[in-house]
Amino acid sequence: MREKRFRDNKRRRGAEARRSDKNDNGEKENGHSGRAGSPRSNGASHKNNNGEKEKDPSGLRCRSAIQWRNNPSGRAGSPRSNGASHKNDNGEKENYPSERSRRSAIQWRNGNNPSGRAGSPRSNGASQEFTDIVYGRNPVLELLKAGKRTVNKILISKTARGSAVEEICDLAKAKGIAVHSVAPDRMDKYDFNSQGIIAEVSAIEYIDIDDLIEKSKANEKPFLIILDGISDPHNLGAIIRNCVAFNADGVIIPKWRAAGINETVSKTSVGAVEHIPISRVSNINQTIDLLKKNGFWIAGAENGGGKISGIDFAFPLAFIIGSEGAGLHNLVKENCDYIASIPQKSVLSSLNASCAAAIILYEVSKLR
Repeated sequence: MREKRFRDNKRRRGAEARRSDKNDNGEKENGHSGRAGSPRSNGASHKNNNGEKEKDPSGLRCRSAIQWRNNPSGRAGSPRSNGASHKNDNGEKENYPSERSRRSAIQWRNGNNPSGRAGSPRSNGASQEFTDIVYGRNPVLELLKAGKRTVNKILISKTARGSAVEEICDLAKAKGIAVHSVAPDRMDKYDFNSQGIIAEVSAIEYIDIDDLIEKSKANEKPFLIILDGISDPHNLGAIIRNCVAFNADGVIIPKWRAAGINETVSKTSVGAVEHIPISRVSNINQTIDLLKKNGFWIAGAENGGGKISGIDFAFPLAFIIGSEGAGLHNLVKENCDYIASIPQKSVLSSLNASCAAAIILYEVSKLR
């Protein structure tokens, strides 16, 4: 009796599973699993909105035949996406693998690229990266006065006051630069010594060494400063500030094992980096040879040389200042025409690089 009841229940469940249901249009759809060609689904076939018969080509279970017809994924070739094809401005048909990419392609072609990446219609092919920041009142003020770099926006703390702040706002307004008033704690995320002013700017552009030489030759007695391995950005900023104060024609720094121009250098120089051409070279010794071919004399600062006050530098000159600890490299020293030193007592081994640069620049400027 129990076995007979079990067989009857099994047959009844099988009959219910094979029972056909009607869809919203009154058409019969067979099967619940939707497997193509299976006995349970009876071929998993149904009619689409155009009255054509369709089969599930994947052989996988669909949630329902109605979902297959409407295809919520919007993949190419499905009735919902209508092949994900459209005609471009020239009347040619374009196919995209998904509805999403189709919409993106239309946005891209119409100039509505939301990313604004370089080369897109929205950006008009121009790329501008604002990778640097300049903070501090005087550095930002000198940045705007020089006008060499592109400024994206300026952030000013709500508590910032003073004539420098007002001048920065006026210059930014005249140049069409956006100025945002922000909370003081937001400024601390950039630097605690920002003085309430931060500018988002493009990276500084180094001048080519050949262009720097030609530009310096506009003066009767050109004067360049070469920095041989200055690694401290504070020293670099102070030296550049001294170069601008004593009217040097340019600064040459190495690419490797030395500090580059960043926000710390800009802050320490009080914006002087915006007022002097700076060249970055791969090899100092090759640069020395190039300068000599262009009529420059090379002098280096090192202990044990002749007194700087006793040398007449009334000619095109490139003066080399060594690193904080090691001084001039041996090969660089051998390539120098003069070795000059600063007279000092024997209590201290040497001066700070930026202090030595200030004395050298002053002595050279007196003789020119």
